[in-house]
Amino acid sequence: MLITEIGNLTFCRDPKRQIEKAIKVVGNELELLLRSSFKDAKLLEFTLDTDKFYIAWVKELPIPTVSNYIRVIPVFSGYRDVQKKLIFTTHYLDVYSEYVEEVKFQSLYELDVDLIITLDNLVTVSYFDIEMYERFNRPSADLNP
Repeated sequence: MLITEIGNLTFCRDPKRQIEKAIKVVGNELELLLRSSFKDAKLLEFTLDTDKFYIAWVKELPIPTVSNYIRVIPVFSGYRDVQKKLIFTTHYLDVYSEYVEEVKFQSLYELDVDLIITLDNLVTVSYFDIEMYERFNRPSADLNP
């Protein structure tokens, strides 16, 4: 028992790092995507079964195969129209920057703007790059072949 306790103190000091390692070893595709996004601070686009979407940073990694939620910091949100195009309605960064400029908070993590998304409501998740999105959605001539 003593050896187990010493091992836990030695090798399990950083629970976040242990979760990241566990995801790398046994994580499913979604968990691997979340891990990659979290590690590289890349935005993800989450579409819910209500056609609501959020573009957000992953705030923390869920425990693999146990957690039924994702904690994110929203950057944009909106809904998908009938053609499933993204219709942006809320730009969170504008509000966040106002708070930081007014020196109410020093960093984004102090704002307590976490959003919890349950996996039961999740339809799709993908990386989101605003520049690539704009290139794919710029007005163009007739797209019919």
